[in-house]
Amino acid sequence: MYKVFVKNAPLILTNKLSETNNGEYFLLNSDAIYKAIDALVNKRLETAYIYHPNNEEILKKFTKKIPLEVAAGGVV
Repeated sequence: MYKVFVKNAPLILTNKLSETNNGEYFLLNSDAIYKAIDALVNKRLETAYIYHPNNEEILKKFTKKIPLEVAAGGVV
């Protein structure tokens, strides 16, 4: 699991589906990633989850769509 923040709202990259109702699951593809980010930015969701069954590929595939920036204390 990886946690990315969009305007202080968590976007969680995960390979596990749970029955939590405090967010919405999106599949790991370009359209879904942008929909999740838009929902967080516009405060339609407090938390969003990007799902992919292979935990080792989640961050790699996500960073192909959204580039990471190195910052003090971690990655942005």
